[in-house]
Amino acid sequence: MLFEREEKTALIILAAVIIVLFLAQFAISGYDKSEFAEIYSNESETGNLVILKGEINTIDRTKSGGHIILDVSGVKVFIPGGEEYNLSVQKNDIAEITGTVDLYNGEREIVVDKREDIRITKKKG
Repeated sequence: MLFEREEKTALIILAAVIIVLFLAQFAISGYDKSEFAEIYSNESETGNLVILKGEINTIDRTKSGGHIILDVSGVKVFIPGGEEYNLSVQKNDIAEITGTVDLYNGEREIVVDKREDIRITKKKG
């Protein structure tokens, strides 16, 4: 099967685009996503990637699912499957949370994607 000149050109361009996309994905995956997040505010829109810095006021665990819900400076932070993360957080710790703004039962919350999105910057004490 022989390709015409236009077909060869199209295949080369397609291959180049695939390579560029692969390299871009590889480069971006090495970055901490918090570099792309905005500082959380009451005006942050649903779906926005945000960073919230503040004091942990409460730590609650759901009755099923192994989820954790934090209150960080008055903002709810939902950590799906958080029990598996073995977090060593305590009330009054200062945390930096990266997550996505969402609504649950009409209330705003930040949903954490992975353990690395939770950083304790100052331990209680």
